[in-house]
Amino acid sequence: MSVSGRSTTPALREAGHRARAPRLALAAAAAVALLA
Repeated sequence: MSVSGRSTTPALREAGHRARAPRLALAAAAAVALLA
């Protein structure tokens, strides 16, 4: 059980970073639009 958990943790982290990147980009674009 612990082995499977360790193998899935990095995958979940990578998926999280990939999902956060576009969200941060959209948030930055929205902030620029509001400031402009």
